[in-house]
Amino acid sequence: MKRISLLTFIILFVFTAFFLAIANHSDLRARQIIKKMGVIYSSCSSYQDSGLVQKIPSDHSDKFNIQKKFRTYFVRPDLFRFEWEEKLPSIQKTYIYVVWKNEKETYTYWGLGGEKRPEKNLEEAISANTGVSSGGIRTVPFLLIKQERSSILNGLVNETLIGEVSLDGVHCYLIQAKHEKSGREVKLWIGKNAWFQGSNATPANFSKAS
Repeated sequence: MKRISLLTFIILFVFTAFFLAIANHSDLRARQIIKKMGVIYSSCSSYQDSGLVQKIPSDHSDKFNIQKKFRTYFVRPDLFRFEWEEKLPSIQKTYIYVVWKNEKETYTYWGLGGEKRPEKNLEEAISANTGVSSGGIRTVPFLLIKQERSSILNGLVNETLIGEVSLDGVHCYLIQAKHEKSGREVKLWIGKNAWFQGSNATPANFSKAS
């Protein structure tokens, strides 16, 4: 009985070590993929995208279901525009919000109230509009202009490569992680296509679970 117990222990130990090695490799590869994505963003001479920020309450009710369409335009070194739509169901009206920067000046425009105000710089404008844009203005722009402030590159822990999946017809790496400060789960779909080898395709989609 002792020999059988010892053999069982050895087998369990080997299997445990094997799966830990796989997990550690997966974590390392996930971090490498995210890092490479950051390098690609930092080297973009120009960039544009469009998308949708959607926040769904935990009870899946429609009352506070928030959807905000957005568009990003960027030309290095100092041309930037991010705009998004805010729909108010109570009055069935949609307002446009814009943050833009030209060679010398940065502005914010809020459609609700028609307010246009100058900003000190683009970083402060992005931070000031993070809440009202439901985080849409922060995710990709900081990858482009100020990577040390990117929550994707610097705010994630426990990154794990889940596998490879197809998202809207694009072959992607699927990475799961946690946001270090909030503890929220984060999933990243990062395109594994010609772009990842150096082309100009849009690199990634991000989804944060509440």
